[in-house]
Amino acid sequence: MSFYYGIDPNLKDSVMTLGGIDESLADGEIKYYDIDSRDYWAIKADNILLGGKDLGLCPDGCKIIFDTGTSLITTPSDHLNKILPELELDDDCNNFRDLPDIQFAIPIFIYYFRFIMGKD
Repeated sequence: MSFYYGIDPNLKDSVMTLGGIDESLADGEIKYYDIDSRDYWAIKADNILLGGKDLGLCPDGCKIIFDTGTSLITTPSDHLNKILPELELDDDCNNFRDLPDIQFAIPIFIYYFRFIMGKD
């Protein structure tokens, strides 16, 4: 099962594919990972970085869970307390495009997630 979420709210281009992957919707090489839990879509990460900076969130590695039912990224509160001071987010969120990427270091590859919001 694979999911593609379109960005343009005026287009109905989001897709759920059962039994395969539509490689035309992928940007780059498709990678496969063993899951680390029978209860969640969880894999092991070597580290989580913010703008390339190690905040000490995963000194012994950590588990990240992919929830296809939400577009949110959540974290334990002790990790959040290390992340928030690094963001320097304005109260009105006008500088969200200037926020650093979140990087998930998974064995052999680093995935970059950029902060985006809906319509301007």
